[in-house]
Amino acid sequence: MNLLNPFVFRTALPLGYLAFALFLLCATGFGLVQVWRGLRDQPLNGTRALTGIALLVIVGLLTVTNWAPNDSIEFNPIVTVADLEGAWNDGRAVLDLSSKGTYSCSGSGSCTQLGATGRWTRDGDFLLRFTRASDGRVLIQRVVRTEKDLRLTNDAADPDMWDGILTFRHRAPAS
Repeated sequence: MNLLNPFVFRTALPLGYLAFALFLLCATGFGLVQVWRGLRDQPLNGTRALTGIALLVIVGLLTVTNWAPNDSIEFNPIVTVADLEGAWNDGRAVLDLSSKGTYSCSGSGSCTQLGATGRWTRDGDFLLRFTRASDGRVLIQRVVRTEKDLRLTNDAADPDMWDGILTFRHRAPAS
């Protein structure tokens, strides 16, 4: 489902999801009317019918990507420090959280923001505060649970403003 992630609609606006659903409903009605008119015209108006079919395909894609069961995300998982320690993976990037409060990150991608080494601490129950050793820059990432894995969000302390991108994955012991 990662290929379809750009088509997922997320909003923090009041009634934003209702407006999105009404937009899809109107687009569906318009698409059906275009298909009907295109097929009813004499001679057959293929352009109008194909426009309606294309619109219906787009509406179907948006509907499937937004209502398909993706990993159910628990934004407030109960985790211990022991659950957080160890290797976290994001493609070729590997983040190693030690019990001493230090981390090392090797590879490209997500490690570019964290830096090669630094310190990590828990900030409340769900946030991790990473401080780079090189320049002292602080990056806050939220711990979420998807299925059996713990994941880190990208730089997002406020879940309402989160863009939906998950970074590092860690198979935590059941606690």
